[in-house]
Amino acid sequence: MKNKRNLLGSEKDPTGQHKINVSDGENHFEKLNYLRKKTKRKSIITIIIFVVLCILLSFFGKNWRFDLTPQTLMTTGEVTRGLLNRLQEDVEIVVLDSRANFAEYNSFVVPLLDDYVMQGQDHLDVRYVDIQNNPDIIRELDPENQYQLRGGQVVVRSDKRLRVLTQEDFLQMALDPLTGEAVYNGFKAESSLSGAIRFVSDPTIPKIYFAEGHGEKDLSDGFVELRLMLNGQGYGIEKIQTLTEDIPEDAAALVLLGPDFDISPVEVAKFNNYVSTGGSLFVAVDYHSGSYQNLNEVLSLFNLVLTDDRVEETTEKLIYREKMDQFLAQVPSSRVIEQAYPNSVLTANSRAVTIGSSPAEWIGTEALVTTDDQGRLTNNAEVVGEIGVQNVAMVAENSGVVTSPDMPSAKAIVFGGTAILSDEILYQLGESGLNYQLIFHSFNWLTNQVGSSNELIIPVKPVVDYNITNLERTPITVASVVAVIVIPLILFLVARRVAKRRLHM
Repeated sequence: MKNKRNLLGSEKDPTGQHKINVSDGENHFEKLNYLRKKTKRKSIITIIIFVVLCILLSFFGKNWRFDLTPQTLMTTGEVTRGLLNRLQEDVEIVVLDSRANFAEYNSFVVPLLDDYVMQGQDHLDVRYVDIQNNPDIIRELDPENQYQLRGGQVVVRSDKRLRVLTQEDFLQMALDPLTGEAVYNGFKAESSLSGAIRFVSDPTIPKIYFAEGHGEKDLSDGFVELRLMLNGQGYGIEKIQTLTEDIPEDAAALVLLGPDFDISPVEVAKFNNYVSTGGSLFVAVDYHSGSYQNLNEVLSLFNLVLTDDRVEETTEKLIYREKMDQFLAQVPSSRVIEQAYPNSVLTANSRAVTIGSSPAEWIGTEALVTTDDQGRLTNNAEVVGEIGVQNVAMVAENSGVVTSPDMPSAKAIVFGGTAILSDEILYQLGESGLNYQLIFHSFNWLTNQVGSSNELIIPVKPVVDYNITNLERTPITVASVVAVIVIPLILFLVARRVAKRRLHM
């Protein structure tokens, strides 16, 4: 039998005693020394490579950015980058606060602005100015004090025009179903910033005029989200007293938002003249006791009628808050929205919109928002007509009313209520409902922006809540125990076993 040799080069004689081979042991220790030196050289080389890489990164990696936030909150998207690549005008973004202080309450906006600068190349710059230390910046930006600038605002400007953004332009509100309070649930800084950049840089911008003088709703009271949405799409918003002022030629759309009473005969002529030039009307009138005979005269150009009846839903699962006039409505396929969306739009207190009695081949009318086939109409709490599909909103286009073949077709969208557009409902639904998309597509269709390079579809990014709820505490506690106690204990036991085996080698 051959003698067994151990690791140190010793072997057993026939009596079982170890017989050490000195030369083999010396060779073994020489090999160990060689391995130690080799490992030492590798360690030194690794450290040198690491230091060289750090130096190279400090010089060449200054503009490298990594956005690890959910939904890439601090990085511009493809739509914004396309906008910035097409930018021909010099645009400056002035933050009326120091960078450090602004970052305390807008932590995601600061790196997002950095990305705008990087993507905008030579045409976009960002400047932080503390108005406490530099009060002259207010006169520089707004010499006539038209915008009443204050600290914390963000001013986007070019040589053409200026737009002011505030905190409400960066965060989207929603209604907490448990507390009933408005809370932030979305990050829309990119949409607002890109819309402002387009607004100040485009040679011409679509202007939307909101009529006044008939008890209309105020955009700053209950319709803030509507205003912010239009601003975010680069629209210019103006107010007009249609009784005393002529409708401007640059009006991309004229809006009547919840008037309490009818327009005058003088205004009928103005509205008709505007429609004959290819103008677009957006009308939203709530259900109440008033009638709108003069307004209906204008709408007759589109073969539409704004009735005095209220729309109600009888399908129980669609009724909201046990009120039949508040319900989830249907959005059928139309020229405004190609795809149909069932049970998708929340509405309330709407009057019915119907097709008139003057059809023409050059007038196209379609339902935009309806009940299901179990809808009904009421007037003074009495049921009117039969159960069936009822129209909450309709869309129409007239190609024959324009005075020149070179003019676009006249367009109209008529809502039987303003609730669809209101903050109250938009806060409740957030991005989960179709109300936002319906408004977006409606105004883009009216102003002929559908499919154009100016169409900015930048979705609101959800805000992630890192607070730990009570329901999450048990699994988090278990995970913590495993990470802090169990895993280290297993690693210790494995290391101890390996150490014992090495001692007996």
